Amino acid sequence: MNRNQFLDALVNREVFLKDLIKKLTGSFDENRQLYIRKQHGFLRYYKGDKYLGDDNLDTIRDLCQQEYCCKLFSTAEDELKTVRKCIAVLKGNGADISSVFEQLPEIIRKHVRPDLVGYKNLVAAFQESMAKRPRMYMNYDEGIKTERGDYVRSKSEVIIANMLYQREIPYEYEVRTYINNQVRYPDFTVLNRRTGKIYLWEHLGMMDDPAYCARNQIKVEEYAAAGYIPGDKLILTFESSTVTLNTHYICCIIDHYLK
Repeated sequence: MNRNQFLDALVNREVFLKDLIKKLTGSFDENRQLYIRKQHGFLRYYKGDKYLGDDNLDTIRDLCQQEYCCKLFSTAEDELKTVRKCIAVLKGNGADISSVFEQLPEIIRKHVRPDLVGYKNLVAAFQESMAKRPRMYMNYDEGIKTERGDYVRSKSEVIIANMLYQREIPYEYEVRTYINNQVRYPDFTVLNRRTGKIYLWEHLGMMDDPAYCARNQIKVEEYAAAGYIPGDKLILTFESSTVTLNTHYICCIIDHYLK
């Protein structure tokens, strides 16, 4: 697992914990006064000073469930604080072993095989991580089949997917990603097998539609705010009704970012 995958896992955990805390809120009484006392060798339940016998089984169960919910709530809050600290450190600290290779001059990098930090297992780790993420729903009767056998929504996305597949670039289509705690489904999530760097790839195919452009301008700004800077961790390709997708440009993108 590289830094980006670890950060994604932490963000997913943060969302889960926030949902759990919200669900638990109001599920227990702070003044429930459940006590367990040992008398004559037996453990007995009390609510305050009142003994709860077998005829109070429903009350006992309710109080025990509240006790569990209270402890779960407190533990989830503590874990959420820890997770948020980790996220802040990872986002604020630029140090990352996966960036060492990329920062080398090209004259050195072209002779280096960055295997010392486990890059041989990157593809398997990437595929395992992606397999755990939900995909955006698609009606496969309306989708277009790629050479790899999966389905995408447009002819241009077929071209991109096929070119990635032909060049043995690991990719996944429309898998869930959290961007500043908001769910997004980028067109492609792709892996550079040499460096371990993961990119999001958005193909913007209706650039002559003003409303579409406005929506995607906001989307790109949200990506950038989350650290997915265009030209760094975010790949963008464009198309309109008059300017179609240029396959040579796609080749240049793949060679520059993913080879």
